[in-house]
Amino acid sequence: MYMRRSGIIIKSLDDEVLLIDEVTDSIFNLNQMGTAVWNLLNEPRTIEEIVEVLQAAFPDVSTEIIAEDTNQLLNRLVDKGLLQVT
Repeated sequence: MYMRRSGIIIKSLDDEVLLIDEVTDSIFNLNQMGTAVWNLLNEPRTIEEIVEVLQAAFPDVSTEIIAEDTNQLLNRLVDKGLLQVT
């Protein structure tokens, strides 16, 4: 399961969201789908749960593309220390 790490500041700017890690002074920007994933992670979720919700929100995008993009995003967020895997 994936969950947000505590201590991340969230700033909304027009069409994107910035995640600011005060510990590392790094900034990570999210597009619309990335923001949807981040918002879902207000509680621990599996990738399957996330993909299911995104498929309903983006019905014109194939499940395979959503799953691949979600997996890549989750891996990047974990690598940046913004998410925890439980």
